[in-house]
Amino acid sequence: MRVLFTNHYSCHNRGCEAIVRTTGRTVADGIDCDAIALPSRSPAHDQAVLADSGLPFAHSERRPGLAERALRRLQTRGVLGSDRRLWPLPVPRAWQHAIAQSDLVISVGGDNYTLDYGIPTATAGIDDCAARHGRPVVLWGASVGPFTERPAYERALAVGLARFALITPRERTTAAYLRDDLGLDAIQPMPDPAFALAPEPLEPSPLAESLHSHGAFIGVNLSPLLARRAGEGAFARAAGTLLRRLLARADTRVLLIPHVEHPPATGKTGDYAFLRQLIADLDLVPSAAERLHLVSPDLRAGQYKHIVGYCRCLVSARTHLAIAGYAQGVPTVALGYSRKAGALDHDVYGDAGHHLPAERFSAATVERAVDSALEARDDLTARAARYLRDGEADAAAARRKLAAVAAGGAP
Repeated sequence: MRVLFTNHYSCHNRGCEAIVRTTGRTVADGIDCDAIALPSRSPAHDQAVLADSGLPFAHSERRPGLAERALRRLQTRGVLGSDRRLWPLPVPRAWQHAIAQSDLVISVGGDNYTLDYGIPTATAGIDDCAARHGRPVVLWGASVGPFTERPAYERALAVGLARFALITPRERTTAAYLRDDLGLDAIQPMPDPAFALAPEPLEPSPLAESLHSHGAFIGVNLSPLLARRAGEGAFARAAGTLLRRLLARADTRVLLIPHVEHPPATGKTGDYAFLRQLIADLDLVPSAAERLHLVSPDLRAGQYKHIVGYCRCLVSARTHLAIAGYAQGVPTVALGYSRKAGALDHDVYGDAGHHLPAERFSAATVERAVDSALEARDDLTARAARYLRDGEADAAAARRKLAAVAAGGAP
């Protein structure tokens, strides 16, 4: 059997790496699979990063064409509209060829089926094309919607999703939306696949030595995406104040942890360059500067997860770095720009959640959230452990249903 992973971006994004590693392992362990086709914006980089996985990935280029990009812009801006007559929009021939060579299609993009990055025209069009051509399609560990502000698009999407063999939503709110609002029933909730990623020890280095020598780290991930949503100038000032306040605490060390970079050809700014600029603008005294560490941008997803395990508290703008905290019982403050961050936080922590929307970002609000998370450490760790324990039953059910789909049966 040949499996095709659609809607993967690049392993420069460590959340994408975590998803394809864990999903690839699920496929290899549960399905008689000869190859997993992995189109990507950075196939050579992904091949190098995933070389240690032992999984049968077949890497290829996935670069949106001019027509695909133009159609997405026009639809997002409302020029084309989004009614059913435009559904699906044209699918590039390279994707049609990849679909024709595949026996099973697994959509692994996480939050691609949302409005967080514009209307998901290309994402849904590729998967719908596969379903229309008779391939079983599985939407794996995903957020979906809500699309209530675009009712015509929502109706069209519901028709497309109804053709899928299986959808495994990663938040309770997504599961409810799929069932109650979209009327779908091939649903099996599960935790995000990245929860299953194993931490990977670091090679000997000054950072590894520091992690073993000091136990008072606060991990911080801030992203250019969050800054844009919160207002870049105000965000930079608030972030600088926050870091100064944390470093003013006796014996506290701060780890600035990047988690998303971008293929060089995109020209986009990743977390590392963004965090490095924040440091340059701080003008810290030497005693504070020596307790601030910027982590390398060149580590694998499992190594970042290993680093998070040494933190007393984690503040994260990136969902999959927050998952590294939740998964290891580290009190985690999620800085969200979308519904998924709050929904995941509530799933893990319940009414004791520590989610801060982008519009509430300030030095004071984040510092209070850190103090609150540290005070509630035992409770939050216990809640996360319960979430993981309960979620494993759902994950096991999702794996069984995926295997049934691959075998040609009902999920």
